[in-house]
Amino acid sequence: MLYEVAFPALYLGAKTRQMSRRTRARLGLAPADMARVTYHPESYYRVACWHLRRLDVQLMMTLAPFRAARLSIERFERIRQMPDRPGVEAPPPAAEHQDVKYRGKRVHLSFYGPEDGPKILALHGWNGRASMMRKLVTALAGQGFRVVVPDLPGHGRSEGNRYSFYDLGQAMADLFLGTRFRAVIGHSAGGLIAGFAIGRGLRADCYIPVGAPASLSNLLKSYVEITQMPARALPYIERYYIRRYGVSPEDVGTSLLSRLPVRTLVVHETRDWQVGVENAHELANAAMNGELFLTTGHTHLSVLNAPEVHDRIVSFITRGRHV
Repeated sequence: MLYEVAFPALYLGAKTRQMSRRTRARLGLAPADMARVTYHPESYYRVACWHLRRLDVQLMMTLAPFRAARLSIERFERIRQMPDRPGVEAPPPAAEHQDVKYRGKRVHLSFYGPEDGPKILALHGWNGRASMMRKLVTALAGQGFRVVVPDLPGHGRSEGNRYSFYDLGQAMADLFLGTRFRAVIGHSAGGLIAGFAIGRGLRADCYIPVGAPASLSNLLKSYVEITQMPARALPYIERYYIRRYGVSPEDVGTSLLSRLPVRTLVVHETRDWQVGVENAHELANAAMNGELFLTTGHTHLSVLNAPEVHDRIVSFITRGRHV
């Protein structure tokens, strides 16, 4: 493929630029912060990479549409780590860190709050990391909950580089087999992963998606639109998922949620441009026992830091119970 052929040159160019910037910083010819910047082809040559991937798929759709769909999903599932932002995403002091093995790969877990507190599982979003949920985690731990925060397989300090939503949901169900959680919280795509894990046997009293897409099908539609793939690629992508997992992308989200006997609180920012608020309404309407909480004035990520969100989640979880 064009992208794979060009990648070595793009990688060399990005790393050459990185070395040049770091050398200048050490010589005092550039700000010292430049010595810590890491360049990747996907960031430094973002536009060129996007055009190459788009052209690949467009050309293949005319010759082998199912192969084009498979290529698109392979790229979609390849996890691209967001860079660390020291001082911005530093996690709060954890009570405990633990590495566990899942299918031969290391998965990193962090635990916050009193060991004997009611358990909550908190899942970050796609291409994210556990530290992005630090303020929510701190608020919950401060209320006496024992919060388990994994770096999802392939993310953060966990190993791996390619996973589907099915893989990640199944991993959570398998890793926490036999554990009952007072609530499972998932941000963005982590909300879909959390719902799928509950459908696969993860035991939870409450399900709380925050800024989550209504379904994997919706997310794939957005992916096709954002990457400017031909619209006719979507049916092939969905057929590929069905062949691979025996489950339709439509069944990860609202369709599944309508069959889950869990109390559900859907949290969403009304002006979220990454995942539109219509997704929240779809989820809340689909839930057997659902509530909707909308915020205003935040972003897709900063909604996790909002005190009113923390208070609403704690109130929902503890309603009728004693922490």
